[in-house]
Amino acid sequence: MKIRLTSFYVDQGQVTEALRIIGDEILPRFRSLPQFVELVVLYAQDEGVRGEILGLSFRDDDLGDFDSQVVEIRKIVSNVSGTSMSTKLYNVLRQSPATR
Repeated sequence: MKIRLTSFYVDQGQVTEALRIIGDEILPRFRSLPQFVELVVLYAQDEGVRGEILGLSFRDDDLGDFDSQVVEIRKIVSNVSGTSMSTKLYNVLRQSPATR
């Protein structure tokens, strides 16, 4: 399994629009790919600074067309936030589901 960590910054007033764009434009792109497993979106803001949105997209080891979507997603993020995004690919070394 692989995870692509994507991050970008937004003003507090842009968070709702960023989440709408993620749900309406980015998530459907990921769901159309057979390698897609899950998307987790996080948000953190320190007082007085722009907030950071992190996206963790989980996918099977076969990346296929997954990374080809990054170019289009960069354009979408730039239009919403006015900033560029950074991405980094990680290999999952261990995954431990919760036990109950």
